[in-house]
Amino acid sequence: VRQAAEHAIDRKAINQAVGYGLSEALNQITISRNYAYVSDLAGRSFDPAKAKQLLAEAGYPNGFDVNVDFTAHFPEQPRIAEAVVALLDAIGIRAKLNPMEYAQYSGIVYQAKYQEAAISYVHGGEDPDTAVWDNFYSGGGKFVGKGRNRDYVDYPKLDKMLEESRATID
Repeated sequence: VRQAAEHAIDRKAINQAVGYGLSEALNQITISRNYAYVSDLAGRSFDPAKAKQLLAEAGYPNGFDVNVDFTAHFPEQPRIAEAVVALLDAIGIRAKLNPMEYAQYSGIVYQAKYQEAAISYVHGGEDPDTAVWDNFYSGGGKFVGKGRNRDYVDYPKLDKMLEESRATID
């Protein structure tokens, strides 16, 4: 389902419409000017037909309903949310927008009490290690669904790789 949603979203079109072509349509956790950017990482393309196929293969040939919580903390976020919802609807994911104040939004995100909350941005100067560690490190399971590991990632091999990366100087 995640891959279907990713193929349904036209990042370049959203960038043109909302960011006036001045922002960057990303397929990884960092921007192209960052030292950690991987230039040959292609990412998933905008492909609504493939998105529908993947949705059907996942057991949702008629789509499904979902709530999308978002905040207008940044002025472009409501427009991005509206664009994403329209693109998801085109493949059968019927999303209902649920706008909320930033404090309320932050509360449900950090407590992992949402269906979907992925209307976000990436800070260009951030060390990608911080973003990856905060969002995906499980600490042997003790951080899963708590604090910043709100996507319930619990993958011991990834934990080991993250720990090794913090102990390696390159």
